[in-house]
Amino acid sequence: MSGIIGGAGSKSGVIGTTELDYEEGEWTPTLTGGGSVSVAWANYTKIGRLVHVAGKLSKTSVTTDGTTITIGALPFTAAEVGDNNQRSALRPEGDWNGCGIAFSDGAHFRVAGDTAQGVKLSGTGSAYWAHSDSGSSIKFNFSGTYYCESTT
Repeated sequence: MSGIIGGAGSKSGVIGTTELDYEEGEWTPTLTGGGSVSVAWANYTKIGRLVHVAGKLSKTSVTTDGTTITIGALPFTAAEVGDNNQRSALRPEGDWNGCGIAFSDGAHFRVAGDTAQGVKLSGTGSAYWAHSDSGSSIKFNFSGTYYCESTT
């Protein structure tokens, strides 16, 4: 579903005509680390520049090396791409078997461009969430919101 929402206003009445781009749909994320990726589901909703994504991924025969666990092929390129900016984050949630990390480890995916890189707490700072932290099979749900590049 997509389209333009017109006539945005306030509770006290219309304060002007604003058109917001609205789109929702399914997307096919990728996941680094070799092996076979299964996307149980992955949906997005875009209102203006705000994009919300959610999904469930699983992977078997994961290469358990030191490469960063990364969700790729986000449906829209993020506006925040550098470490100097406060980047948005996607959070793993619910069922996340074999990931080798706990909620208390501050696990999240930092949005950069059209990818989201796995990050965890490490001492007093953070470190990339590597495939060497996980088992050979992983499964997790995720969701989060980020701003995409300007569409005008």
